[in-house]
Amino acid sequence: MIVLSSLCQQLRCQGKILVASKANSGKKSYPAEFDNVIGVEGIVFENSNEIWYMPERSIQIVADVLPVMVPSKDCKEYLMFGGNSKATAYVCGIIAKHSQNFKIFLLQNKSCRVWTDEELLLKKKYIVVTDEYKEYPDQLFEQICYILDQHTKGLSKKENLHNFLTPSDYYNILVQIEKESSYLIDYCNVRYKDFDTAGTLFKRIQSIGKRVYDN
Repeated sequence: MIVLSSLCQQLRCQGKILVASKANSGKKSYPAEFDNVIGVEGIVFENSNEIWYMPERSIQIVADVLPVMVPSKDCKEYLMFGGNSKATAYVCGIIAKHSQNFKIFLLQNKSCRVWTDEELLLKKKYIVVTDEYKEYPDQLFEQICYILDQHTKGLSKKENLHNFLTPSDYYNILVQIEKESSYLIDYCNVRYKDFDTAGTLFKRIQSIGKRVYDN
């Protein structure tokens, strides 16, 4: 631990900005807890661009934890990438953009002055707002339900699809929807919340998908 702290201090003396993610387990994490490192953790924000900044805390920044779709390492598919690592990646982008005066930027643009550990715990979990199951008289909706039920029997009627999906399942389901329907999907424009239910997925693809008509 002493060696790691010393190494971080050497890098800070060179003018480098160090940013590290807190462990998703919630336990103390190093180097994120060091005074010479900007620690980041994530919670669920209504606005994914919202950030909290309190420089006097050991974990100084809180950002949105909800996953986003990103290309895999080999760029052959897309994955849902979330957790504190995703929140940290977002913060790194902000700091890189405002590297000369990022602390001033954070102080001017933060959304919360003070927070407690208890408040963070309450905002850690994403809650799906459940409605009565709805069916839509549309071919695309029928195709989506068929594909979801192929993945897991009865999945299309579930009120929270996330409980049944792995990070790569989201992409695989979208690929199948493209094959079965006349829509081309911009994967990077698909949000985690779009997979809450079959209905939310249907409405999002209708909104962002490009319809391809047969000649």
